[in-house]
Amino acid sequence: MQLMRQMTLTTAATVLLAATVPSLVPPTDIGAAALTQTNLTQSTGQPDLSIGGKLDVQLMTATELTKFEAGLKSRIQQLNLPSPSDEAAALKIMRGLFDSKQAYYGDVEQATTLLIQAINANHQGVVSGEQVPAARHGRVSTRVLGIALDVVIAASVGGGVGAAAALVRRKGKAAAKRFVQQRVSRKLKAMGLGRAAGYANLATDFALAYSSPGSVLARVIDSRDRQRNNGWIELW
Repeated sequence: MQLMRQMTLTTAATVLLAATVPSLVPPTDIGAAALTQTNLTQSTGQPDLSIGGKLDVQLMTATELTKFEAGLKSRIQQLNLPSPSDEAAALKIMRGLFDSKQAYYGDVEQATTLLIQAINANHQGVVSGEQVPAARHGRVSTRVLGIALDVVIAASVGGGVGAAAALVRRKGKAAAKRFVQQRVSRKLKAMGLGRAAGYANLATDFALAYSSPGSVLARVIDSRDRQRNNGWIELW
């Protein structure tokens, strides 16, 4: 009888464990892992781009569009995403972020979500030995925001390696700082990240010294939000 009781308890425990463990083990989220950045990496330079008006691929000339797409592709390659398919998805989605015909135009949060979904779809059925928690604290990846801000700054100052330094020489440090701050602040507000504009303004001097100022500004914002330095923006 004692043996029967022990076997019953063991069986019940096994069934209970089987029912609960799957909910406790976090599913693999390759997309979120790929878009999490907790250390600053330098790009080889900003996109070579100069646009005076609204930043919209529908309004770009053929020359502007060619430079825009080449610069965007270069920045995305520097993310070292898991596969070429992921890079292609990122290029399409990030292009859409600046395309007024897309439903998520200017919405960096939605762009982040779409990119995570695309990367996960590319790797569906591929299980790595290490489980990556699916839950994220923030809704905007600093990697996605960094690219978006790099494009905004490049379009404002003319893009290309050394463009920010050239702007400082032309306008003077104070004027160049105000010029970039205004454009970055407007874009952050348009993206629903108005609360981040103040943080970004504080770091403009520092950021302009880097070849990828947008990434620097994104990291500065991450260092001041609710969950600091985790690669995601939490301003809510």
